[in-house]
Amino acid sequence: MIRLDPVRFRLPVVVALLGVAIALGGCREFPVESEDTTLPNSENSTIAVNTRFLLDHGNSVELGETGQTIRFENVLEDSRCPTDAVCGQIGRAGIRLIVLEESRESELVMYIPGEVATPFEENGTVFFKGLFFRLLALEPYPFPGISRPESSYRALLRIEQPQ
Repeated sequence: MIRLDPVRFRLPVVVALLGVAIALGGCREFPVESEDTTLPNSENSTIAVNTRFLLDHGNSVELGETGQTIRFENVLEDSRCPTDAVCGQIGRAGIRLIVLEESRESELVMYIPGEVATPFEENGTVFFKGLFFRLLALEPYPFPGISRPESSYRALLRIEQPQ
């Protein structure tokens, strides 16, 4: 009969369980502090600087203080690892915004990685005309076996003045 020493057996089990908990916890979205998000519509298409807002694909908002109009032109890429899938890479998502000012158009391209706590504040930022344009999230997040039209995408954005 093999007899296991409970003290020597306990440490490897605790370490293994801790490793599994860390691995599983790293792949889910974490709640973040709630912050008001403006939802522009046909009646309210003006956004203030330093405000989070959702912008549907193909739609535009006016950035009140600047006179600029921001349009969500298209999704360049969505290779994020789908929910409940096992992937070798986390992938990324990218969008193109068009900034209209007077008669000039400028193109801004922003990317965010997949499988991150949302909203994503560390990357997906472009500095343009004295403002930070931040892509915080792109919805919907991919799900295995479901193909979505580009028109179903929404970008969570924030345009900020430097501090």
